[in-house]
Amino acid sequence: MNVKPIFEQNEIPTLEEYLRRCGIDDPEEYINANWVENYIVYDNIKVGVEMLRDAIVGNGKIVLVCDSDCDGCCATTIAYKFLTYQGVSTHDIIILFHSGKQHGLSKDILGQLHTLLNEDVDISLLWIPDAGTNDIIESSYFAKNWDIPVLITDHHEFDEEWVAYKNVCVINNQQLDNPVQNKHLCGAGVTHKLITAYEALYGGDIHKKLIDLVALATISDSMDIRNLENRTIIRWGLKHINNPFLRVMCEEFISNSETTPTTLAWNVIPKINAVCRCDDNDLKVEMFDALAMDYYSESYSKSLISDMKKYHDKQREEAEEIYQDILNSKPLSDEDVKIFLAPNTPYTGLVANKLLEHFNCPCIVVHENPKSYTGSLRSPCNMRTKLSKSGLLFLCSGHEQACGVGWGKWNTKKLSSYCKQLDLTPEPKQVMYSVDNVFINPNVFDISTQGAELWGTGIPEPLVHISNITINGQDIKEIGANKTTIKWLYGNIEFIGFFISKEKKKELNVGRDVDMQLEIIGTPTINTFRDKDTKQIVIKEWEICRK
Repeated sequence: MNVKPIFEQNEIPTLEEYLRRCGIDDPEEYINANWVENYIVYDNIKVGVEMLRDAIVGNGKIVLVCDSDCDGCCATTIAYKFLTYQGVSTHDIIILFHSGKQHGLSKDILGQLHTLLNEDVDISLLWIPDAGTNDIIESSYFAKNWDIPVLITDHHEFDEEWVAYKNVCVINNQQLDNPVQNKHLCGAGVTHKLITAYEALYGGDIHKKLIDLVALATISDSMDIRNLENRTIIRWGLKHINNPFLRVMCEEFISNSETTPTTLAWNVIPKINAVCRCDDNDLKVEMFDALAMDYYSESYSKSLISDMKKYHDKQREEAEEIYQDILNSKPLSDEDVKIFLAPNTPYTGLVANKLLEHFNCPCIVVHENPKSYTGSLRSPCNMRTKLSKSGLLFLCSGHEQACGVGWGKWNTKKLSSYCKQLDLTPEPKQVMYSVDNVFINPNVFDISTQGAELWGTGIPEPLVHISNITINGQDIKEIGANKTTIKWLYGNIEFIGFFISKEKKKELNVGRDVDMQLEIIGTPTINTFRDKDTKQIVIKEWEICRK
């Protein structure tokens, strides 16, 4: 296993030193973070405030475009709640939802906007939270031809040839001029900056009550939490979960566990994303309404919670079915970067993740359009910038190891040839500790528990790498109703793995009289059950070294 330990075996780790080695200069300041960046450094913030003011005191309809992920949903909820708090009637706010996993002013949204205009709906403002930065031509069309002001509060990078247009206001932390420090603020965060600026000038304090949604969006969009403002947002947001339906989701989906960035990322956010990407528009509206309400009854939530679970299960089942079909099909490219063709699905990222786990190399899953392929990349090494430099893709946006991609069909062979020249050495897995057998310093287990609220992108949940574990397959037990959880006791440490497939259990010889020597990467934690504490390693990866 290719690992990069933060601590040597003879070092005694502490939470503060772990944070330092993750890039935090002042751990105490970071843990107790209390800093947000002044909105005044944002370009166009004053223009955006006045654009909002004109729409709020005007008589037309305000149209919000809800992007198809958790960040977009949170950003739109923030915009909606702010508008109603400022006295805008709910009848004067129109929410447009994508039919699937699209972003910004997609063809779908453009069609809905034209329908409104053809029905002579008087639109006083088109507000696009968490998207729209690079839809400047489409935005300018509405601004110029229909005299509709367009307001964009976004965090995605600008295209190199971006230009400003009259009556189009773009507020974005990736701006090229003024020195915004936090380039890792999410779309909901930028939207929150604008309403904070508005309330500073015209009065109001609803922005204080919406920080929980900014925290949720920060976690969902994998923003770098080493930034002090992002840490402050998460700290405040998790301390003050004001949104009634967010509280309901935490109670239902997280159950008895503590609400932390990790438990939100694993249990709540996937359910929200599943609804955002489904084809049931009524369910999208219902979930949005639930987040936008100032109160929420438990009886009403049962049906919605059940539907969210259902669509999440459906998403996982569809992704698994597509994954299995791909394994039995011929790829578009079977080189070091594998390219697979899938049906038109919003789950290309989920399928690419499963393929990455299977092949341990960059995997691209795309669906076919008339003249192009579009989909998702997942990779063990940094790839987005490398692919972007090829000049062959018209879409290459997101994170270095997880991004959306798109290219003309005629460029497929060229792209495959280009990828052959790239350095595809996987990034070493950062672990806190690498040890032989299972002699692990007890501090490691304490750190994982103490810092539960701190883990996220940039400061990963601590992992340990353990080699030379000798185990017999018969000692590995299957537990749970679906038998997708496995565990075994090794010394005084319990090893446990969740969502283990039949293929993985077969590979691990579960229940068979087979001796194995394993290398394992896992999360150290302390499991408390019936007042008894058990040291536990939650398995993330394993390799069988010798049978």
